[in-house]
Amino acid sequence: MANVGVEGCGFEMQLESVYQLLHNPTPTDKDFLRADAILAVVFLTDEDDCSAPPDTKLFSTPSLGPQSSFLCTQYGITCDGMFPLPSAPSTSYSSCTPATTAQGTKLVGLEKYINFFKLPRSQGGVKADPRDVILATISGPTKPFFTEVGSGTTICGSGATTCTTLGHSCTLQGAGPPPFVGDPATRLEAVVTSVLHHQITSICAQDYKSALESVSDLISVALLPTCLDAPIANLKHPDCVVEDVDLTLKHTSIAACDDTMSQKPCWHLINIPTCAPAVCNPKEHTYQQVAVDIVRASAPPDGTVAEVSCATLAIANEAPDSECPGSPPDLSAPLDL
Repeated sequence: MANVGVEGCGFEMQLESVYQLLHNPTPTDKDFLRADAILAVVFLTDEDDCSAPPDTKLFSTPSLGPQSSFLCTQYGITCDGMFPLPSAPSTSYSSCTPATTAQGTKLVGLEKYINFFKLPRSQGGVKADPRDVILATISGPTKPFFTEVGSGTTICGSGATTCTTLGHSCTLQGAGPPPFVGDPATRLEAVVTSVLHHQITSICAQDYKSALESVSDLISVALLPTCLDAPIANLKHPDCVVEDVDLTLKHTSIAACDDTMSQKPCWHLINIPTCAPAVCNPKEHTYQQVAVDIVRASAPPDGTVAEVSCATLAIANEAPDSECPGSPPDLSAPLDL
């Protein structure tokens, strides 16, 4: 499904296109972004991001060089302390990062996109809670990074027979013809890795099954309640403090749930088999995989973060295996609290 060719404009703007969809949606797309949903964005691309300002002259100034995608690299990436990158091809570079606005990049500064995905909505971000954002990329590895001589109008643009081009950082033979290739996605990876939940996969992988399964796992993790990494002394009477903390650092206590959960928000302990690893309670000689779940009637205000602290057994990590004999049990059955 991904092998659709590489024709078309060589100045791909992956980050700006996603930003426009989410920040300035068309009437058709206005209902895509939902307040009660996890946002997962997967970039599938063989080249790096080349998002440029609307008034850019980068693609219309002959003195800057041939109208090839190397312009995006030359004026958007800094390597080994050099910016812009030399017009002549180089064997390789050892350290390459996105150029900043202060350094003079002719592309959009990445702080625009990083802030959009990392900040809460009340501060200009895309989601009320930035932990609800998942970013993944299936693209070229950032290393090796080198430039070489390219030829032909497809690579160099009209009016140039040869030009400097960015070398492929990976190649997968047998996927074509032509073979799958990927160029270093330096800008794209910097944005993707800036968020808590992220995934990086090479576009030259044999298939993308593991990449998409990893994204699914990230979604599952983002939806999970807070797992406890040490055992509770008494599961029927846990000693926990649960609070909502807003952007002004105001703390609002959340009470424990009663049997009917009539007063919301409230919290209770639940058994989550995916909380790993299972922790040993040496006093009860049992394993626990327990999480604190907050039950709400409605979403909290933008930027609100829940803080959970529970009294646990301090000796948890020192308990010998003999205290909890056997392997951690399958706790998929409801926990008797």
